Amino acid sequence: AQQGVPLLLLTADRPYELRECGSNQTIVQAGIFGGYVRWARDMPCPSDEVPAATLLSDINYAVHCAITYPRGPVHLNLQLRENLAPEMGPIRDALPGTPGADKASVNGFRTACIDTADMARWELSSAPHALYLPRSAASPPEVPREVLEMLQGARSGLIIVGSLHSKTDIAAVEWLVSALQWPVWADIQSGLRTCTSRSWRQFGVPALDQMLTSPHIAAGIRPDLVLQLGERLVSKRVHELVTRVCAIEGCCKHVVVSDAPGRHDPSASATLIFNCAPLQLAQALSA
Repeated sequence: AQQGVPLLLLTADRPYELRECGSNQTIVQAGIFGGYVRWARDMPCPSDEVPAATLLSDINYAVHCAITYPRGPVHLNLQLRENLAPEMGPIRDALPGTPGADKASVNGFRTACIDTADMARWELSSAPHALYLPRSAASPPEVPREVLEMLQGARSGLIIVGSLHSKTDIAAVEWLVSALQWPVWADIQSGLRTCTSRSWRQFGVPALDQMLTSPHIAAGIRPDLVLQLGERLVSKRVHELVTRVCAIEGCCKHVVVSDAPGRHDPSASATLIFNCAPLQLAQALSA
């Protein structure tokens, strides 16, 4: 940690039901490295109730934390049940009521956890499930090639604006809307709900949240790229729209632009995460 060496620590752990109950070969492993790691995650037991995209999102973020300044170790603590070997049959030594412990069980996984369009696209690609791009140190900042290619290749883009924390970012979003000329929706935390600029009057879709209450209208909204400026969306319906078109149907790419620390991809649907403020993106595109 003190040398800043990127390191991914994978530790095997007992399942939830065998922790802190006197079970053999069990210690408290979650958080065992304390503040010496850049990020830590206590991973659930393998289960078809957890979408595979969520686990890929965890792995992508772990690698990002390990190799991005300040570089260092990252800890993934993996809960595992018997059987560890890929054999059929019930889970061994399981407590009564444990999923897959029934003697009649073949311990088979339902495929719903991997049968999504974005998972199919990932399996056929050599790219990570989500690509993290650090902010540019250049002045003026440069737009990474990956971001430019997605913006230029979009034919029916949609801008959604999450929480913004400065007037300069708000002004930058207004410029981006004018430059891209895409429909735009602003979350309640964005500070843009009362915007009266010409671009906002022309491209703003203030009633998108209400429109999505109609299944017929919602089904017809199919952008090929969602550009999210800022983090944390409050609207559940807009969040579900992004999840549907990006993760389930796979007809859309999802680019998140935010300089906030941490991860802002609760649906694990982001294709590309660019760690910069909207102001920096606007400056780079206008240069």
